[in-house]
Amino acid sequence: MDPAQETDALFFQKLDETDLRRKEKREFDEMLQMIVIFTMAVLMIMAFPKKASAHCDTMDGPTAIDGMKALEQRISTMR
Repeated sequence: MDPAQETDALFFQKLDETDLRRKEKREFDEMLQMIVIFTMAVLMIMAFPKKASAHCDTMDGPTAIDGMKALEQRISTMR
């Protein structure tokens, strides 16, 4: 190989290494961005929880009705 070819080969090798570093940095930045977005979403979900409610939580629900029946039966058997 003559010196010009060696210089060209060295130049292209360094260029390939630089491109590889840029690609790795871009992939790292994208991964970091995804982690930040995911973390922010989880924190927002945890910060603003929705109150859970069901028909069982009301005085018209089956639990309350069964409880009132049980209390009435207990009161009537205690007399």
